[in-house]
Amino acid sequence: MHQKKPANKNGWLMGYLLLLAIHLLAILADWELVRFITKPLLMAWLLVYFISVTSPGLNNRVLVLAALFFSWLGDIFLMQSAAGYFMAGLGAFFIAQLLYCWIFWRIRKQNLQKENRNWPVLIGVVIYITLLYGWLFQHLPSELKWPVFGYALAIGSMLILAVHSATYPLHFTGRLLITGAGLFVVSDSLLAINQFVQPFALASVAIMLTYGLAQLLIIHAIARIK
Repeated sequence: MHQKKPANKNGWLMGYLLLLAIHLLAILADWELVRFITKPLLMAWLLVYFISVTSPGLNNRVLVLAALFFSWLGDIFLMQSAAGYFMAGLGAFFIAQLLYCWIFWRIRKQNLQKENRNWPVLIGVVIYITLLYGWLFQHLPSELKWPVFGYALAIGSMLILAVHSATYPLHFTGRLLITGAGLFVVSDSLLAINQFVQPFALASVAIMLTYGLAQLLIIHAIARIK
């Protein structure tokens, strides 16, 4: 068992929430410079936090850092307005989702003594992803239909594996992990609807709030798993 490094976890977590709040305020107040500074700092903050509270020998440490790096890269790409950057951002987050899938699969194998399948969740996620993609399909440019389909499969798999990596009855860490994964799906659903179907009021705030909390809960949960 690898001991975690001593660190002021609450300080790191409160600092991240403050940074996220400043970013959301910048969106509401239309402070472009502040928004462009704070957005890439979010994943960088979580990356440093995770390094600070875990030991080098922790299972999945390198995979988590890689997932945060590709999330950070995706944030950078999606901040750009030039053609092609959306596809680059989608690709970066696709890799991040695959890494989270791998992490959750490894946690499942590490913690569970027998196979367990939550069929209602599995079926529910499949139905949700199918309906969402079916709705998006008619609005997507032809060049994005397959990439978005691939990403939908990746993030749906991420949520399913998060649910199945937890032990039952659910403990606090399991609830954090599943809530974070669910918020990630909500955030990307809002982004897709706003981007391709119908822009809606406060979309950027809702997207970044759910995304920021999703990443925080996932990373904090993984850091708690020994």
